[in-house]
Amino acid sequence: MSTKEVSVIGAVSHNGVYGHEGRIPWDIPEDLAHFKRCTEGGTVVMGRGTWESLKVRPLPNRENIVVTNTPNYLALGAWVASSVAQAVEMSSRDKVFVVGGIDMWMEAIHIATELLITVVHKTYPVIPGATRLAPELLDPKKTSLPFECCGVSDAFMCDRITGDMVKVVFLKWKRKVW
Repeated sequence: MSTKEVSVIGAVSHNGVYGHEGRIPWDIPEDLAHFKRCTEGGTVVMGRGTWESLKVRPLPNRENIVVTNTPNYLALGAWVASSVAQAVEMSSRDKVFVVGGIDMWMEAIHIATELLITVVHKTYPVIPGATRLAPELLDPKKTSLPFECCGVSDAFMCDRITGDMVKVVFLKWKRKVW
């Protein structure tokens, strides 16, 4: 059994949207700063689609591991694994962050000790085939997994794509220990 601490970290809109056509549908600098603050110095584990959507690869000051079933996939600057469990074992760091997409989050939620979820309180359009959804991240208690909310902070922040001020809530869920 691994002694590494595994965290799921992600951002989702009020209606469960986390991506649209391969990109995050908002640009909120404070959310990116929160992500960087949380993950720096650790290992980030992501699916191939998330890896390929990054503007900067690999993410600096972090060990990067890409999970894919594509044979002989090369991710310059990152390790490649075939599952989240394998990625956690491969990690040379004690702190592992599973950063997306939905398949990675749902695999990791069963071994995660904490969930770090940003909720953007805005409704984004859902277009079949183009929009990625993760409503499970809005309330992990609905997944029947033993998590309890242990931290909440919120503020109104500017979405640089639309110029709108949106409420952003940073939630921290810890796995209950029996």
